[in-house]
Amino acid sequence: MPWQDDFFEVDLNQVPMPQIDPSWDSSKAYPREQVDQWVSELEEIQRRTQGQGWRSEDFEQLRDSADPAERNLGETYHKFYHHGYGGPSMNHDFVKLDWAGDHYEITNGQHRIWLAKQRGLHTIPAQVSAPDQPTMDSLRKDAERCAGPSQEAESSRKPIWERQSPGTPERDSGRQR
Repeated sequence: MPWQDDFFEVDLNQVPMPQIDPSWDSSKAYPREQVDQWVSELEEIQRRTQGQGWRSEDFEQLRDSADPAERNLGETYHKFYHHGYGGPSMNHDFVKLDWAGDHYEITNGQHRIWLAKQRGLHTIPAQVSAPDQPTMDSLRKDAERCAGPSQEAESSRKPIWERQSPGTPERDSGRQR
């Protein structure tokens, strides 16, 4: 039976620290400064996603922004999260991990993982390979638990007036106040 592939946020506690030279200056064709910028932006992406309820569409809109910092954030979101699974838009450079029974083994992205761990990130988006579907389902469930409550669960616990998206006009119920 072939291994199963999926894509989700992985608990970095289950990924051993990569054994790389701390003074590395490039990863493949990317200078360390570029990789560090991506991981810094990933930290901001996770803050906005988890703390402010941003969604994929919000980050995709940033890719067209006139502000270079916002545009970079949108591009970094695309780099980490839009894996594509084939076709011309496929991102061949995302983090890839294989499940090894009690931890993940890094097959691509060790410098990004090293920097993410250095920055104290708890999760990183990755393509995960597992030997079978029940294992994959269990890994996904563990990852979702690690990432915290889903946006939908968080949203449903908020009062209705806090669930409206910014800029949404409040509807008048027609009742006298």
